[in-house]
Amino acid sequence: MRGYSRCGFAAVLLAIGAGDAVAASGDIAACSISAWSTDPDPAGLNVRAGPGADTAVIARLPAPLKVEGYTFGAEVSITGSKDGWFRIGKAVLEDYVGDQKTKVLFEGEGWVTGRFLSLTVNAIDLRRDPSSSAPVVTRLIGEDAEGVGAGPDSFAIERLEACEGNWVKIEGTFLGSAFNGWTTGTCSNQVTTCP
Repeated sequence: MRGYSRCGFAAVLLAIGAGDAVAASGDIAACSISAWSTDPDPAGLNVRAGPGADTAVIARLPAPLKVEGYTFGAEVSITGSKDGWFRIGKAVLEDYVGDQKTKVLFEGEGWVTGRFLSLTVNAIDLRRDPSSSAPVVTRLIGEDAEGVGAGPDSFAIERLEACEGNWVKIEGTFLGSAFNGWTTGTCSNQVTTCP
């Protein structure tokens, strides 16, 4: 939709003030991945000062926006993880259906829970550890009950659990079965899979 404005959407972002210090970097697994927010709370996804629900809320990312039958969440650049929490350095809103510029929603250092993050899976193998030589948990390829082919992008993510390098540990379902494991080559583009 041409000319669609995100000003009202971005206005939901609230700066609430800095708080508790972030945990020592030795406890944090460093990584470089991207994901998007799935938190449906109208108040938005809390960005916290540290990896835990007991740390100060320093900002909020707006709830996913519905436009022309699609739902788009704020996209986050992830730099680390600890105990199911993900350190972000930036959050943006991409205008996938209009011609608006990318809107920066947050910059700095903050933490969000993996319960409300998602991404697209591209790799066929879900592995036990963050290594291409680790045992395979499952192969993400098959057919559903109607005989329709399904691949990695059909993995329904329930949460992100951890990250390391360009690997991410995910939990979710594939063809009706629950799995968790590590994958790489993920994508945060919400309208297509990345190359």
